[in-house]
Amino acid sequence: YKIRDFIPENILELFSLSYFRAASRKLFSKESGVDAEMSNDQPVAVNTSVNEGQTILADGSRVYDKITREKSKDEIDAIAISFATQSTSYGFDSFFEIDEKTQKRLEQFIALVKRDGVKITLFLPPYHYKSYEIMSKLPKYKMMKEGEAYLIQFSRENKISLVGSYNPEKLPIHEDDFLDGMHFKDTAVRKIFK
Repeated sequence: YKIRDFIPENILELFSLSYFRAASRKLFSKESGVDAEMSNDQPVAVNTSVNEGQTILADGSRVYDKITREKSKDEIDAIAISFATQSTSYGFDSFFEIDEKTQKRLEQFIALVKRDGVKITLFLPPYHYKSYEIMSKLPKYKMMKEGEAYLIQFSRENKISLVGSYNPEKLPIHEDDFLDGMHFKDTAVRKIFK
């Protein structure tokens, strides 16, 4: 017998024996703990979730490195402004209209999973207050608002849940919940999904 005879393929894909072995060795070595360092950009097993470096938790969520987590409000505000005003617009450089083929595929996918009884929740992550204030006024970001409007209408018409907004003013969050122009702390997630 092989392990594949007992565990469905889609479940088996969630496990990596080689990663587990390497992580196990590191976890019980002197290299584990808060002072663990990344070597050659390889993951290092640690026994805490808040570390000097970035940590990827078992559920796939990330805990950012200490330097990112401990930025001052002024530093975060400056980063948020820079993010919104940079010459390249993250994700919006070639987004001038909603692509009909992509829209159709999304709608077909949603219909398919709904038919299978899956409860769907779409999530619109907010931008930092200062980022959104700038982005909402710049022509290169016009699709941000149009995309959100489409998803709101689509969610209503298809009776699916939509949580969040690109506009942080519409959500029960605060500037202190952000790490930069587009990433927010877990405190924001808890507030948004409450």
